[in-house]
Amino acid sequence: MKLLKKDGALHDDNAGRLNISYLIRQGLENRRRNKTGAISSMAILFVCLLLLGAALLFSSNVLSILEAVQGENVIMVFARYNASQIQVAALGTQIAALENVEDVQFISKEDALRQQLALLKGSTADALTSLMPENPLPDAYCVRVINMDVFAQTSDTLKRLQNVDSVRENRELAAKLTGFSRTVGIAAGSVVLALIIGTLLVVMNTTRLSMQKSEDAIKIMRVVGSTERDIRIPYFVEVTVNGLIAGVLAFGVVWGLYAAAISYISPLLDVLFSGNLLPFKQFIPPLVGAYALVGLATGWLGCRFSVRSYFREKGKVVEIAP
Repeated sequence: MKLLKKDGALHDDNAGRLNISYLIRQGLENRRRNKTGAISSMAILFVCLLLLGAALLFSSNVLSILEAVQGENVIMVFARYNASQIQVAALGTQIAALENVEDVQFISKEDALRQQLALLKGSTADALTSLMPENPLPDAYCVRVINMDVFAQTSDTLKRLQNVDSVRENRELAAKLTGFSRTVGIAAGSVVLALIIGTLLVVMNTTRLSMQKSEDAIKIMRVVGSTERDIRIPYFVEVTVNGLIAGVLAFGVVWGLYAAAISYISPLLDVLFSGNLLPFKQFIPPLVGAYALVGLATGWLGCRFSVRSYFREKGKVVEIAP
């Protein structure tokens, strides 16, 4: 295949267009020539991507556990003891119509009494039943809210409804859970941003070192009319290959560590919470997407910045050394 200078770029004389295959081969050759830099780059990228995956999995599981705990932090609404069945049913309709209410479960006074007696031993329950002339418990509704940020406002609204005797809720716990959930989200976002910036710096440094070792080749490409884009493509290929290898290794290690974490941590979570760690297969699409997006974006930006910085320092016109 013969390369010709045309319109300031390398072209294939058969196709009359940019010779991408040559530039790709040049990128692979740069990587072979810069083995030490490639290994260092892959190692640092591996660590960055590993931490990125760990941050994604950790924050997602923490938020999932918090959501499960918040789901158990319900509001109990007790109806007025002497309210009629029609009034109690109307109260349930009013509760269900509120904007921030996700689910409403009716607990009759008979069911509530049976649940309480079931907690006692047989003889004690029988004795207590014989002492009660009538059921002292009121009808109630178990209310789950949608947005924990307005938990307090929802509780206050429930208290003002007609035929409501009292409301039982843990407002302080709800506020703490909401604040912690927000903190986890901000911390995870900050870690991800820091890792992306670190990955970008690694790519820029790798590209710059590779360009310094390929100065003669760059000079020749400039003399025959190659554009800045043409020169950037081989280095983009180089960092993309490094990133692909590092990404595959990081994905495998994250998968293995997560599988080990599930086997050790899940039994403890079963005791403490009703939830569990999320299955890894749920993370495969977002994890692969995040790795691909971070790898391509940082590779393209890193190469672009490095090449432009290189030409600003060396000047637009490059002489070939004798």
